[in-house]
Amino acid sequence: SIAKGDVGEVTYSQIPGGVSLTVRSKGSAPAMRMKGFRGSDITAVKEAMKSMYGAECTKRDMQSIGRNWGQVAVDQAGAITFDVENKRAFEISAKDVSGVQMPSKHEVMVEFHMDDAVMNASKDAMVEMSFYVPPSNKTWGVDGWGEDDHDPDDTGAKRLSDRLMEICAVDTATGDAIAEFDSVSLVAPRGKVGIELYANHLRLNGNAVDFKIQHSSIQRLFLLPKPTNAQTYAILHLDPPIRKGQTFYPHIVAVFNANEELEVEPLLDASLKEKFGDKLEESYDGPSCEVFIRLLKAVAGVKLTRQGTFNAVAGGHAVKASNKAEVGHLYPLEKSFFYLPKPPMLLPYAEVSDIEFERHAGTGPTTQRTFDMAISMRNGATHQFHSIPKAEFQNLVSFLEAKKIKIVNVDAQARADAFIDDASDSEDHHAARLKAKVLKKSMDEDGYGGSDSEEDEDFNVGDGSDGGEPTDSSGSESGSDADSDEDARPKKKPKGKAKSSPAGKGGKKKKPKAKKDPNEPKRNLSAFMIFSKETR
Repeated sequence: SIAKGDVGEVTYSQIPGGVSLTVRSKGSAPAMRMKGFRGSDITAVKEAMKSMYGAECTKRDMQSIGRNWGQVAVDQAGAITFDVENKRAFEISAKDVSGVQMPSKHEVMVEFHMDDAVMNASKDAMVEMSFYVPPSNKTWGVDGWGEDDHDPDDTGAKRLSDRLMEICAVDTATGDAIAEFDSVSLVAPRGKVGIELYANHLRLNGNAVDFKIQHSSIQRLFLLPKPTNAQTYAILHLDPPIRKGQTFYPHIVAVFNANEELEVEPLLDASLKEKFGDKLEESYDGPSCEVFIRLLKAVAGVKLTRQGTFNAVAGGHAVKASNKAEVGHLYPLEKSFFYLPKPPMLLPYAEVSDIEFERHAGTGPTTQRTFDMAISMRNGATHQFHSIPKAEFQNLVSFLEAKKIKIVNVDAQARADAFIDDASDSEDHHAARLKAKVLKKSMDEDGYGGSDSEEDEDFNVGDGSDGGEPTDSSGSESGSDADSDEDARPKKKPKGKAKSSPAGKGGKKKKPKAKKDPNEPKRNLSAFMIFSKETR
């Protein structure tokens, strides 16, 4: 509401569906807009405003030509107006703005709050708007921009952004930051920013991002060291998430060097000391990641989660895994899985339906050195993690059993020992395979050797001679001896058709094979080969 003495400008405009009346205050109170008036009501409204509030009701023409260049103005009452040729194109209330960013030096992007009720009722909703502010803009332009002695970061877009941040700030607290952290590397959203920590909000300020995050939006903090690496992830779990362009970020992932030491003394006035009491220490020193996360935990009043009891074979508290095309690490924590760095995924055990291992069974030279794992959630979503070293299989199975998480492959536990033994086996698998082949072949044959078996197939039992010329008169005796020997020897069933002796009487000699042309094609030439031959 606006007090009677504070009523300032009163205007009306023709809009689709009737007439809109706007009442502005003399101070910083937001304007009041009323719709539903008819054209015949304007005369009565003018007389009422004149007699009751002593204000003139004037008409404001609306611009409908559709041009997108004009002048942007920001007033103390929190109204962002855009005029084209001195006619109002549109007006935005500062309370509807959720964030202001600068994608480039001369561009300002304004983001709006997303109301779930409005989104469900309407298919379309405006979520952002961009303004290009040239250096020559008469309202926000900078005198002498582009000269050698001018600050290149002082642009018209920067001035408009600062002005919008003043009136659109969700947090009304003023004063200096409690602590500042410079040149912090972010993985999600990607970039290098400076972090300013205030009593009620956190601000990320960089070349491409400018976010103001309320402490009430921070649900939990995570501090997870990289395995076998001198870096540590510091993660902020947000609800609702922040938005950059068309992408939502429910997690802010920062990377700190573990060997970087830092000392910070929080800047606290009397009111802040009374507010926080003993929660804040006089100074924080140690690794930069520890200092940042401890200070933010104390100011924001949220819980901190560190690495769990899971220990990987390769060292650390996470296993190497891939999600789609991204390579990262999967952290089995005490109450959830956390995959980092891109895309960061938090999978609570309470929401996991079951887990299935893939490509984990089998032994021999064809066994993979890695396996896959599929995590099915209760909402129907499935998350696939690939290329996990198979040396971690036993650890994961034991850990999941201890957490009482359902594993679809019931034989996975039984094969775990054989799986690990196969991973550490140093035997030459190729030599073992050849040895097995030879052993199998020898078991299929009889005990007389390959050459004797072949002669038995060629030998025709029951014939007095082998079809050749007799050597001496004792041939019949030797033949009878051979028959007796043959009767004593166990007969072997022939494997196939008996071979005929080419040197026997009436035998035909085989024709020598024609020499095959190595360049001769195995089949008819295709159209492409004929074409290539002709155009070669």
